[in-house]
Amino acid sequence: MLTFALALAVAAGPPRAPKAPPPVSAAPGKGYRPNGTAVDSVEVLAISLKSGWAAMKVVSHQEPQGSGAPDDVESIDCGYPGMKQHPTSGVTLLTWSLTRQAVDKTFVVYALATDKAQCSSAADNKAHLDAAKAEIAARGLDLARKPVSSFEGITSRDDSTSTEEEGAIGSTVNAVTTFSAAGRVFYELKHQYDTAYAGRASFEAAGAYVEDGKVVFFQKYRHTTMRSAESEYSFSPVLVLPK
Repeated sequence: MLTFALALAVAAGPPRAPKAPPPVSAAPGKGYRPNGTAVDSVEVLAISLKSGWAAMKVVSHQEPQGSGAPDDVESIDCGYPGMKQHPTSGVTLLTWSLTRQAVDKTFVVYALATDKAQCSSAADNKAHLDAAKAEIAARGLDLARKPVSSFEGITSRDDSTSTEEEGAIGSTVNAVTTFSAAGRVFYELKHQYDTAYAGRASFEAAGAYVEDGKVVFFQKYRHTTMRSAESEYSFSPVLVLPK
């Protein structure tokens, strides 16, 4: 009986490794979309995978897109302190919940303006900045500790397919970027766009923040055509790095 059981075990071969879970997938549509059509800079101010929160700073301005609409105008210089490099831009600080995968609160420190009446006052600017700092601290984030991005041990791959329907002006592109560690794909970014009217789009991980064997990606999405431009910023869920 023992010999028969041993023969069955040999015939069955070594035990199979557990099947790897499918990669977590993300698409644009739930991130923060800045005021204005042009983004000057975006900065991750603080992030904590343990507390489940992140904070970012967005500097943006308005550029005419040629639509002829009444609001399709350029933003103006409000004379905000510290904005000599981007005099026509506004500044927004925001907190992001890594758990809910959404913006929690936004604070317009410097208002984006297309006429002088829309410029925010010095008193309002200070009040909004103080409120933002208090909220960021309340989420367990330390602005004095600059987060460090590292893609060490993480590789990425870009793939895309294009389809064109008869009579269509352009084609439809389906793009995916996969992220791997220890030989296993664990995350992917997917997006789709049309090439009509010089349409282009990108969805990328601009930063990777690792903590205790886990990682969160900071993500940038950009879509442009001859007639419009839009940007979106988000964070991935907290992901466990394969070993």
